[in-house]
Amino acid sequence: MCHKICGKAYSIKKSGVSDEEISGVASIHRQEISQGFLSSLGHAPLSMFFTFASKSKFGVLHVANSQDEGKPVGFVLGAIDTGKFYKEFLAKKSFRAFFLLLPKVISFEKLRKIMETLVYPSKNKYWEMPKAELLDIAITKEHQGVGLAQLLFQSFSDRLSEMEIDEFKITTGESLVRAQRFYEKLGAQKAGEVEVHKGEKTYVYRYKIPKLQRWPPQ
Repeated sequence: MCHKICGKAYSIKKSGVSDEEISGVASIHRQEISQGFLSSLGHAPLSMFFTFASKSKFGVLHVANSQDEGKPVGFVLGAIDTGKFYKEFLAKKSFRAFFLLLPKVISFEKLRKIMETLVYPSKNKYWEMPKAELLDIAITKEHQGVGLAQLLFQSFSDRLSEMEIDEFKITTGESLVRAQRFYEKLGAQKAGEVEVHKGEKTYVYRYKIPKLQRWPPQ
């Protein structure tokens, strides 16, 4: 389905994401979330992770393609159940991930952060949170500010709603004030804090999916 926003045409691809699109998504992640730990692991590990997310029964990866440019310009990544999503990743991809990450994991610090990322959903504070989670939204700079992030957020929300999931959580770093304001503007409520990585505060939001929500209005 094509969406017209500010005179530009976009399509949201929800399944059958190609290898070329996966590579584009990994590049967007590294460019727009460059301060994130995952981006530091390199293009190949990120591409493998996004490929897994696009095929996992617990993962959600929707890609925004520019119809004018014919390439990905944004994405939303999430999980139906974050704990099961990471467990499935470890069960199916840990061996391949080890060899892809081996050149990158040159310190105990990086290895620790990898493990923290994979096990944080099992922390006690998370047990009372929704199992579903929006993990990342990223848009290339040239396409920011036109409403594409809201469209991807809506696409993710609709996907969960179709599965009769009515609430999900969102995590965002303490320093990412712009992201916090974005989620708050859309109606997410701050629910607490957690340390995904030692010494780094992460805010946790809850978002209740409104019934029959639609964006943009018809």
